[in-house]
Amino acid sequence: MKKKKVLKAIIFTVLAIAILFIVLIFYIAIKQLEEEKVLKQELMYYSNLDLIKDKFPLEIKTTGDCAYIEETIKKYYRRLSDNVKGLNDYLNNHNLTNVLTIDSLISDRPDFTISRTTVKDTKSKINTYLQNIASLCDEETIKNLIDKEKLDDSDYYYDLYLQLMCTDHDLKEFADLKARMKEALKYLSEVLDKVDEILLFLQAHDSEISYQNHMINFNSTTLATEYKKLIAELSIYSNQGTSNDKLDNKGDVL
Repeated sequence: MKKKKVLKAIIFTVLAIAILFIVLIFYIAIKQLEEEKVLKQELMYYSNLDLIKDKFPLEIKTTGDCAYIEETIKKYYRRLSDNVKGLNDYLNNHNLTNVLTIDSLISDRPDFTISRTTVKDTKSKINTYLQNIASLCDEETIKNLIDKEKLDDSDYYYDLYLQLMCTDHDLKEFADLKARMKEALKYLSEVLDKVDEILLFLQAHDSEISYQNHMINFNSTTLATEYKKLIAELSIYSNQGTSNDKLDNKGDVL
């Protein structure tokens, strides 16, 4: 009898442990599915935010490997937004748009030190922002944001990350944005170089120029013709972009 009781106790214990183990597996599986659902919702929310107008808080709502992926994605979108916001601010920089106004030219002649510094700084900042945005849109950059060694289940969760961030549609959008940023960089660099060329022209011929009644007057037809040519070339650049000093909500130059 004792042996039967002991055997029953052992069987009961084994069954209890097995049931607890199965329940635990189901709990972990359900918890994992819930975490992944929240992660996907957060990604959907972040991907639809306005890169210029909206804030990108780093509140993490998942745990474990999902939390690492969530934090990585949110930091990515914040970096992208910060660069788009910075670029937009510089494209709307009134100091730049006023560089070639008569009042600015009069106050800054003959060397145009302030104006040329403004152009140089703007070009440098814009170059940095556009390069950063292009880099963030690079496929390899996106894939390498996740350090697989930091994942407990590296293969599964890295594949999940790729499913969320690197679909064919996503990669095409990122590639298109990267290409547009490179085009914008080329266009804006040409515009700023032309502005600087005009300032250098006015500096070189300052003694032959007078500023009256909000007009620039040259003491020779040749100089006036050269100046009009430079302004016309700048107008052509301005009409080609045309950025209108704005970006849309996804960071594209309009």
